[in-house]
Amino acid sequence: ARIEKETTEADLKMKTVEAYYSYLTAEAAREAMDEALGGVAAHVDQAKAFYEAEFITKNDYLQAEVRQAQLEAQRLQIEQGVVLAGEGLLLLLNEDGDEILVPIDDPDGDAAFLTKDGIPDEEAALDLAAGNRPEILQIDKAIAASEQAVKLTKGGWIPTVAAFASYQHEEGSVMEMPPIMVGATVSWNFGQWGKVYYQVDEAKSKLAAVKTGKASVEQFVGFEVKQALLGIALAKKEIEIQEKAVAAAEEQLRIEKERYDKKVNTSTEVLDATARLVQAQVELSTYRYEYLVAIARLRKACGTL
Repeated sequence: ARIEKETTEADLKMKTVEAYYSYLTAEAAREAMDEALGGVAAHVDQAKAFYEAEFITKNDYLQAEVRQAQLEAQRLQIEQGVVLAGEGLLLLLNEDGDEILVPIDDPDGDAAFLTKDGIPDEEAALDLAAGNRPEILQIDKAIAASEQAVKLTKGGWIPTVAAFASYQHEEGSVMEMPPIMVGATVSWNFGQWGKVYYQVDEAKSKLAAVKTGKASVEQFVGFEVKQALLGIALAKKEIEIQEKAVAAAEEQLRIEKERYDKKVNTSTEVLDATARLVQAQVELSTYRYEYLVAIARLRKACGTL
């Protein structure tokens, strides 16, 4: 029952952490879209001025307005996602409003087993899990109890030893040490040896079964730890990729804006570049929070969430 309670609490914490970062991801998407819409609005104004000055065609100007309207519709969808993510988070908070989640704003300093590059050490993580996962701790207690049972059962083969001591006082020998007799009697219960043999064999079988059970639990916990480590490594790699993608998208948008100022492209190129930048920014935020979620999953796998 205790293990089930601790497991349920860990699952609830993990769900809350996931909901928390889902909400932050949605908020980051909204912020990126708001920033993009500000730039798009400025571009539409510029396109209108160019059209009125007969520098561009009416179609180009109308295309700018259409893309602006499309982005505004996407903004509404993102806003709905923010609201739903917030409601989902609130459902996982307790009635008193106390947060049971564990936000990880500084993952490198939060987990002692993290290395400088942000990737945890597998051996250290497995050691941490061995010392903290309730399933392993509980089965260690069961092994200790089974080993004690084997020792106690083997006691049936040990002979019963009764020690005795006595002295005798004789009249006329007050100044002499009285005779002292010390010894022991040994009693063997030969009739029970067959029964004891099977009891010892049964106790050993139970001990072996518990140890086999521990091996299975350790294998499962090890799988969870390694799975979490893989998630961390993948998220870390995706962050590096998306950081480059954002830089590239920012540069491309700058180029397209300059070309538009020189009237050598159309609104389509500018707004396509804007959309690519928003997408890259959203994906970067997503993987940054996914990295933090992966750290939380590792902590859960190690029994320290």
